[in-house]
Amino acid sequence: MKKHLLAFCLLFAAGISHAQTMASVSPVALLMRSAWPGIDVVTLLPPGASPHHFSLKPSQVAEVKKADHVIWLGAGLEPYLAKLLADQKGALALSPKGDHHDAEHIWLDPAQVLPLLDKIQQALHLPEPVQFKRDFAVLDEKLRERLKPLAGAQIVAYHPALESWLAYYGLPLRDVITQDPEQPVGSRHLSKLAADFASGKVQCLISEPESNRAVESKLLSGSKVNVMQFDPMAYGAKDFLGFYAAIVDDLHTCLQH
Repeated sequence: MKKHLLAFCLLFAAGISHAQTMASVSPVALLMRSAWPGIDVVTLLPPGASPHHFSLKPSQVAEVKKADHVIWLGAGLEPYLAKLLADQKGALALSPKGDHHDAEHIWLDPAQVLPLLDKIQQALHLPEPVQFKRDFAVLDEKLRERLKPLAGAQIVAYHPALESWLAYYGLPLRDVITQDPEQPVGSRHLSKLAADFASGKVQCLISEPESNRAVESKLLSGSKVNVMQFDPMAYGAKDFLGFYAAIVDDLHTCLQH
């Protein structure tokens, strides 16, 4: 409570009002609210929406234009915003050169969390989120310790949303079903995965809201692979640190036999 009050007072004392601050995706808004508890930030994408296939309604275009600050991922990842934000003052692209694969879920790379906050802090002239940085460092060490027993785990994900997160903590993915959820899975790759699932080489499948359930069901049929449900868009998460901690809880559950 005290740290939340302090953060709010710092924002107020600086004369900063961000009633018209918008984040394009929920996890970035979640990160901002967690780092600066007094900030008011709205999210462009509604719950359940995917940035993979999203188009703006006229009312949403108006909201974007009205915002004083728009924190978005960048033209390579959110092309539907590129033209609209090209000349908009107050627009901040977190990954201006990012492509579909290396920066699509930048908030899920622990090494990028603090640099992202630094970018936002400078662009919006916010106070340094000292308490959040301390809490994040403590959590980072706890997660690393909790994940050590899972070293060598054989994990397959529907697509590589968690790849950077897992690699950061020493748990590289064995494989992914698809690099791009919008593209069909190749038959040769599917056959290889099916053999791995059937032979017991895979322990855990990370499934997502956008997963092709028919493909996953085919792979899981007759196997003993556990399934972890994961939403990379963090819909329903209360705070960013809790979002990260829940990933570890779910991994432990998925890898239990």
